[in-house]
Amino acid sequence: GKGRSGMATKDEDAVVEMFVTSTHNPVLFFTNTGRVYRMKVWKLPEGGPQTKGRPMVNLLPLGDDERLLFDAVRAMCRDKIAPRAAGHDRNGDFPWDNVADINALGLNAMFLAQIYGGADLSYTAYLACVREISKACASTGVIWSTNFHAMNPVAEFGPAALQKRILPK
Repeated sequence: GKGRSGMATKDEDAVVEMFVTSTHNPVLFFTNTGRVYRMKVWKLPEGGPQTKGRPMVNLLPLGDDERLLFDAVRAMCRDKIAPRAAGHDRNGDFPWDNVADINALGLNAMFLAQIYGGADLSYTAYLACVREISKACASTGVIWSTNFHAMNPVAEFGPAALQKRILPK
């Protein structure tokens, strides 16, 4: 590694936003689903120069409905996806069985708006599910997250005919 020299700033680096606060002040986090979380600054983890930090999404709790979904994803990963991961890696097979399990659980629509047949869950829940699936089988995690990133632009900006053909509802 480059150590501290790798942390030097460059001319193109820019601070976009910065705020100064005391450790007793709260910080508000706003999710894409309209939830607001409040956390005291002293509860935020501190990272040194050698740490990669901890993503803020790991600090925010899941809602009750999101927790139920995450528990189902965790069970699916433990019981179905993880036991098959080594075989897929060894044989170089596309994990169609894992994709079928994800589809059966309805995960492809978890982040889409309800008008498209989605559950309209938070990005926090999506990231927790991606992380869990990727821990069980990295290639399946990449496949599923890529699928989302292909569907979301269609839902947001695609013409009605394409939305009707591709999106779940």
